[in-house]
Amino acid sequence: MAKTKDELKLMEGIAGTVSAIVTALVVAVRKLGGGFSHFHRLTTPEGAETMDKIAALIVGQSAEATKPLVTPGLWSKFLAALIQACQFVSYVNPNITGENFSYRDGDLSLKSVEVISIKEHLRKLNRSWLRTDEVVVYLKSLGYRPATIVELLFWWLQHPENWTNCLVVALGSVWDGRVPFVGGRGSCRGLYLSYAALDWYEGFGFAAVRE
Repeated sequence: MAKTKDELKLMEGIAGTVSAIVTALVVAVRKLGGGFSHFHRLTTPEGAETMDKIAALIVGQSAEATKPLVTPGLWSKFLAALIQACQFVSYVNPNITGENFSYRDGDLSLKSVEVISIKEHLRKLNRSWLRTDEVVVYLKSLGYRPATIVELLFWWLQHPENWTNCLVVALGSVWDGRVPFVGGRGSCRGLYLSYAALDWYEGFGFAAVRE
């Protein structure tokens, strides 16, 4: 299809702008002693970060704005402080750390977490247990996804009335084949890890977030 005069004019303007940008970059790189090989790096996977920074500068963001807001060190301290705030007086698995359960986008946004029981589902199936994948499918059928460890901890903090009697699992976080769960019975309160390959019976509830 033939281009209109306005479309041709617009394309010429874009081409001119791109050409001017490339020319300016070439001049700037040469001033720093660089050459063609430095431009070629931008086309490799390693150059993706540099391209992101250039794009951020073009749209008016500072280089600082492109840095991650949550560093691994800061995340580890945050998770440790969150666990401490939960008052697990009986036990905390030492493997539940920020290094093993690293930060994921959205971890710091509060969500409505519910605890889903599989008791009635087991009765309908005439079974006494479910595998982890079956629990996940069941949650999905109800419109939920498994909660992460951080979402589980936030739930625990918001519901101290459940501290004396609960077993709640967060299937959304896995480390070394294990998933975290909180357990409370009487004055005992702990944060544990259990192998995801084990079967779950009706005594366990599952922390979940509506999709």
